[in-house]
Amino acid sequence: MSGSAEELYNEAIRLYEKKQYVQALDKNMQAIKKAPQNAEILNNIGNCQFKLGKIDDALESWKNALKISPRSGKISNNLGIAYYQLDKNKDAVEFYKKAILFEPDFPDPYYNLASVYGFTGKFADAIMNYRKFLEFSPDTTMKKLAEERIAYCERQLPKAAKKTGQ
Repeated sequence: MSGSAEELYNEAIRLYEKKQYVQALDKNMQAIKKAPQNAEILNNIGNCQFKLGKIDDALESWKNALKISPRSGKISNNLGIAYYQLDKNKDAVEFYKKAILFEPDFPDPYYNLASVYGFTGKFADAIMNYRKFLEFSPDTTMKKLAEERIAYCERQLPKAAKKTGQ
């Protein structure tokens, strides 16, 4: 990034962290004009758009970012989140799996993938991914929630087996 684009990007990050998403988006839009092939800025634009409820715009920003940085686990994870919000679980799973493939030590896509599996009745897969999430993030603030979801999925396993006749 040029110095000016970098300064705008850094200011956008500060605003985003303060939950000032409109202002952060504006700074990111200024930064991308100066560095149009910067995947980090495009990713951050998508993050702001997503927080502002502009999911379709966020999807476009993240798709463009992924074209520039095709092996980014974070961008792939963000695409998974957007597709999940749009009830496109198959697409969400695809991007969570890509995120894990590209950055196997990045915990977030494991949790997100587990959530999709849990909500779609694939409880064994959910348990495996929640455990992987906890393995990479043992001190996470989401530890209790992940453990509760594991327990829920474990309780569902016998019921799911009965439904499938196993």
